[in-house]
Amino acid sequence: MIARAAVALGVSGALSMAVTGCNPILSKREVVVHFTITATPEQHRAAQAACTGVAPHTHPEPIVHDKYASSRVADVRFRVDKANDHDLAQLYNCLGRQPGVLGVSDPQDMTR
Repeated sequence: MIARAAVALGVSGALSMAVTGCNPILSKREVVVHFTITATPEQHRAAQAACTGVAPHTHPEPIVHDKYASSRVADVRFRVDKANDHDLAQLYNCLGRQPGVLGVSDPQDMTR
């Protein structure tokens, strides 16, 4: 009985890892940096540059604007697919010290 439970648990774990590995959407994670409305484009670029490389597994994405004004207050993003809690803390601390930064959001982190 215990052996069956162990096998079932192992199979279910393998299936969940396989599903996650096969679905690229589940493996993508990014942190969005939110700026004050008065922050300048130079402050956006400076914050991105200052925090690039502060932690392993955190990588800036290109700054892209579309026709909506809202894209200008959240145009700095970092990919954090493989970042651990320490990496994220380093990134958040760096971003928190940058002029014009209002905060950050991580859509996959429900505790923030």
